Amino acid sequence: MRLLPAAVFLALSAAGVALFLAQPFGGKGWEVWSALDSASAVAIAVLVFMGYLAYIRAEEYVGIYLKNGDTLYDTGLGVLRKDCTRSEVLGILGMIQKDGVSRYNIAYLKKPEFLRMLYDVQRARRDKVVIELKDEEMKQFDPRVFQKVESGEVS
Repeated sequence: MRLLPAAVFLALSAAGVALFLAQPFGGKGWEVWSALDSASAVAIAVLVFMGYLAYIRAEEYVGIYLKNGDTLYDTGLGVLRKDCTRSEVLGILGMIQKDGVSRYNIAYLKKPEFLRMLYDVQRARRDKVVIELKDEEMKQFDPRVFQKVESGEVS
């Protein structure tokens, strides 16, 4: 399967050479080939533009927020969308915990919703990572690191 693009390239190149060689014998092959060439150039340009848009989207900054009840806190930290993985988010949480010796314990991180949220962030369906915490879980983190977000600032 990984050799398919090379095989298609070679087949189309061979077809182009054959149509060029048939031209002196009164064939219209070269005109057809020119039309196909123009159409494929436009198609490739569209695909390149779509790839560029995907690249730009992957380079967007995604903020990490903590949610305790109805209150949302901005950690001031984040990652690029393409790097928004479970390990990156858990590593950032480890950076802002009070006690750097023991590992934090957050029930939400063990739920499938957390992984779905990361998947949605990577697919550009969400623009932030929001980690839901209970009161006792919130105490594991240094409150000097994050700040309360006003209700209208983050959707």
